Amino acid sequence: MRLKKIVFIAALFLFSCGNKNEIPKGILKPAKMQTVLWDILREDAFTNDFIKKDSAKKPEAESVKLQQRIFAMHKVTKAEFYDSYKFYLNHTELLQPLLDSMIAKAEKNKYSDTKGKLTTLPDSVIEKLK
Repeated sequence: MRLKKIVFIAALFLFSCGNKNEIPKGILKPAKMQTVLWDILREDAFTNDFIKKDSAKKPEAESVKLQQRIFAMHKVTKAEFYDSYKFYLNHTELLQPLLDSMIAKAEKNKYSDTKGKLTTLPDSVIEKLK
């Protein structure tokens, strides 16, 4: 009986020591998460900066439409994105490099824009307007 307890505790210990930085199945990989999150944040900025000022539009409904376009463009579901978002929030060691890279990208875009303005439209929306 005592041997069974020792084996059980040892097995429990071994399984609990898994790689905490491993991305589980169903969670977006960091590169994909960064791309989708980048567009979602830009959509949010666009909604706050432009759509909320337009009294003829409902900001919440417009935001949902834009998010659906972003999810479709990246071939992810709303559930996949938000499950991944929660995962990364709980794993800051994975989230921090992702955010640092996004900040660097934003800075690069800010200074490389020939008009000196930072575009807040998501890339997917800009492509549809062309």
